[in-house]
Amino acid sequence: MRLTESIPQCEAIRRGIAKIMPESLMNTVTYNELSVWVCGKTNIDIDLLKKVTVYVANGATSGEKYGPEHPTIIHFWEWLSNETDEMQKSFIKFCWGQERIPESQDAFDRAATNKFTIAAMGKHKSSQDERLITADTCFFKLNLPEYSTLEILKKKIVIAITTDNCGMNKDDNANNGGEAHAGRRAPPRRGGGSDEY
Repeated sequence: MRLTESIPQCEAIRRGIAKIMPESLMNTVTYNELSVWVCGKTNIDIDLLKKVTVYVANGATSGEKYGPEHPTIIHFWEWLSNETDEMQKSFIKFCWGQERIPESQDAFDRAATNKFTIAAMGKHKSSQDERLITADTCFFKLNLPEYSTLEILKKKIVIAITTDNCGMNKDDNANNGGEAHAGRRAPPRRGGGSDEY
């Protein structure tokens, strides 16, 4: 009985996976390969992320458009490349609501997944160095101020990521019974809009 009691559940899982990939492939891959195909890599591939990144101007008032050679973008990639795996995952979660990215450029294209977008922030009454990053998680989009130094960029990004630690739509907070962050006001929700911290 113990050997067969979970067969119905395993078959249901198999049928579900078969809806997103050919069932014939399931017997030709290891569980690790299947996990990467379905969930993405456990570590963030920075070189892949650079390849799928799109740079845009943000808003009608901003004529500024970042590119790979822009000093702020050079600082950004330097910061992200030198961060720990956990901070890289936290950054991706901040921007996309999940901690993994697809395993290859082809996977990004096949899944019609949003490419990573970095947008220059428009002009504002405060200086760029005073602003924090924002994200539109539905579109995997980072709104990045034009920070003047690497140190300021690192400080402001880390503040934004670590302040917004209640999870997507407060899911993490709800799952913990609200105890983890009791006594402090939750930060504004990001995603789907352009709320600024």
